[in-house]
Amino acid sequence: MAKGDPSTLVNVFKDLGLNIPPENRQEALAAAADFIKEQILSRSAEGKTSVAGGRWKRSLSKEYREKKEAETGVGFANMELSGEMLDALEVMPEGDKIRIEVGGDQVDKAEGNLLGSYGGSPDPEKAREFMPHVRGQKLHRQILDGLAELLQDYVEDPGGK
Repeated sequence: MAKGDPSTLVNVFKDLGLNIPPENRQEALAAAADFIKEQILSRSAEGKTSVAGGRWKRSLSKEYREKKEAETGVGFANMELSGEMLDALEVMPEGDKIRIEVGGDQVDKAEGNLLGSYGGSPDPEKAREFMPHVRGQKLHRQILDGLAELLQDYVEDPGGK
């Protein structure tokens, strides 16, 4: 996976240390995928990263902020001016993991946000890491905590009940 590649696999069972029995995995993964997408969209709307230790430049240039405020009523970076990039966000089970990706004609826009490059050289100070995109990155702790709570219904009962 390249540093700005808007496609990654996350292993939520491993990241959370959960033992989900095989008969519950697909249902648990589907529930987790829905939750992750909801959280990425919600955190992005608030101008917050979904990546543990991730970067998010909230400020906008004066010209762009004025345009964005006029069109959306929001004056900070939340990636919702046209909504096309976040509409292209897909979160789905793949094997025993979950794939998070932005595809189609929105790949370059997603990469620009993730790297802070926006058609130029990458600049970490301008990055908006709305999803994990570098090997080893994890979802934000608040998302993982919510997943842990959600997935408790699918965990194997150690007592065998």
